[in-house]
Amino acid sequence: MKSKKWLGYTVYGILVTVLFLYVLFPSHRMAGYIESVVLERNPKVDLSIRSADIAFPLGLSCERVVLGLKGEPGSEIKADRVKGKLSLLRLLKGDFSILLTAEAYGGTVDARLDSPDRFSSGTITADMTFEGIELGECTLLKDIAGRDIEGRLGGTLLYEGNWHDIINGEGNTRFSLNEGTIGLQKDMFGFEALIFEKAEGKMILKNRIVALDSLKVEGKEMTSSLSGRIFLNRNFAKSRLSLKGNVDIEALGKNLSLNVRGTISKPLSSVR
Repeated sequence: MKSKKWLGYTVYGILVTVLFLYVLFPSHRMAGYIESVVLERNPKVDLSIRSADIAFPLGLSCERVVLGLKGEPGSEIKADRVKGKLSLLRLLKGDFSILLTAEAYGGTVDARLDSPDRFSSGTITADMTFEGIELGECTLLKDIAGRDIEGRLGGTLLYEGNWHDIINGEGNTRFSLNEGTIGLQKDMFGFEALIFEKAEGKMILKNRIVALDSLKVEGKEMTSSLSGRIFLNRNFAKSRLSLKGNVDIEALGKNLSLNVRGTISKPLSSVR
């Protein structure tokens, strides 16, 4: 009987808190409040939100969200809509979990973020799925890679670590990129860009090293496979590559060995 009363009081308290938040911070003020809180805790971050509303139960819905770094043009990540809500069942068990959905770059992202200390230390566990993300619309990716990258991205991602220091965490991802194009910094076999129908791969992050497991690329003009390691740098564009594989060029009737070294922004490829 006492447990039922405790549960009732808890739910009542949560609903009353949400109601007061909605009254104190209507939509025209909520967006500014969120921006000010983020800026206070992260002075280097630049966040803008067109509008924000309380979403019942225990949720928040934001429109036209742009997140980037101050003084660094092209670092922005944009989303048409972001919705987040607390998981009531997990909250009643004493766990802190946020369920997140976003519409961005023509696709969708669904994620669950768990934190043992309500994100105060930055420690998180993330379980994410994404689908239909148009990479060609993301200027941040183009700036990091130093080339045009297009295609529809989908996949899953699991991560555990600290969001202030992502490269020292652990995780894995499976992904596919459909109808893709990757610009080449120099002509290779007469191609100025790698055009493919589908690319699939798996990556594992541990000890600041990303292990790339059998990336397979299939296209009309060529097919290829790669595996190896990426040694992460805090400046992601400077992360070092150590990849090996092969490429089959139908027009030439050849199957060649491929080595990729250098960095993500300046890869060096050699074939034999």
